[in-house]
Amino acid sequence: MVSAVVALVALGVVVTACSDSDGQSTLRGPPLTPAAQAWVTSVRTTLPLLLCDHDFFKECFDTSAETCRREATRQFDECANENREAIPDVPTPVSGKQAGRVIGSCVGRRLELSLKQSGQFRNNDRCNNPNNWLK
Repeated sequence: MVSAVVALVALGVVVTACSDSDGQSTLRGPPLTPAAQAWVTSVRTTLPLLLCDHDFFKECFDTSAETCRREATRQFDECANENREAIPDVPTPVSGKQAGRVIGSCVGRRLELSLKQSGQFRNNDRCNNPNNWLK
């Protein structure tokens, strides 16, 4: 739950971006429109940076920033495939934000769960209290 909120906060910065970068997503199915692919590439590149730079992930998981970003990118690919229908053909600020909420919530939840399952969670009062991370 905490990471879903973190993802939403982070996505507020990137959901409307549509610039290309070198990141290649591994979406299955028919090709996306160029605008949709640009949106996916932008969010795929930026979201892991924002999530892994958030205090929750930095303070509550014993992992390097690089490992966190790599896992967040892997989770992004899974979430984008699971929620492919949420990716708009022609992203607008509104549709990009909606897609970002769906995919970003998925990425945040899955990243948190994956890092916890790998034994990297710092189980303490601060990290276990969602009120510490809701800003």
